[in-house]
Amino acid sequence: LFEEGEIRPASKRIFRDQPRRLMRVFLHAQQRGLTLHPDLAQMIRNQLSLVDRAFQRDEHVAETFLTILNQRGNVAPILRAMHEVDFLGKYIPEFGKLTCLVQHEFYHQYAADAHTLMCLEKADRIWEGDAPGLKRYADLFQQLEHPYVLYLALLLHDVGKAGGSRGHAAVGAKCALRVAKRLNLPPDVTHTLQLLVEHHL
Repeated sequence: LFEEGEIRPASKRIFRDQPRRLMRVFLHAQQRGLTLHPDLAQMIRNQLSLVDRAFQRDEHVAETFLTILNQRGNVAPILRAMHEVDFLGKYIPEFGKLTCLVQHEFYHQYAADAHTLMCLEKADRIWEGDAPGLKRYADLFQQLEHPYVLYLALLLHDVGKAGGSRGHAAVGAKCALRVAKRLNLPPDVTHTLQLLVEHHL
C-alpha cells in the first residue's frame, strides 16, 4: 500500500507468500520516491530468514536488484534503506561482513560499510554533473551502457577488508567473482567487475 509518501504492508504474509517481494518492495520505493513505513521495515527485519541461498541465487530477484542498481543517479538512497533493515548485507553477505568494520587507516574516517555507502552517494551526484569539477566525469558516466556495473563495483570495492587481508583489492576481486556468479552476470561484465574491484586503489 502507498500512503503519504510511504510503503505500508498490505498483510503480515506479504513476504512469506512471495519472498521475491522482499527485493521488489525496494524497487517500488526507489521508482516512486517512497520510504518504508516503520511497520514494513520491522517486518523485513523479522523475515530476513527468507533471504536464504535459494533467494540469493534467484534469477528474478537478481534481475530486480540489477534494475535497482541501473537507476543512474538514484541508487545510494535505496541501498542505504536496504542496509538500515539489514537486508543488503543478508542478500550480499560479502558486503554484510563490512558492517561496523573499523578501518585503521589515516584516510578512512568511517567504518567500511558507511564509507561504501558514502562512495555510492558520491557516484549518484556525478550523474547530475552540476557540482564543480564533476562535469567531465558526468560526460563519461553518461556513456556507460550498464551503470549497474559501476555501482556494483563500488558496493564491493572494499569487501576484501573483511578478512583482515593486506591485499584486500585482490581478495575483493575474488569475492566479486562469487557475487557475479550468484547474480548470473555475463562473462564480459564479470571480467569488468573484477577488474574494477581489483584495481580500485
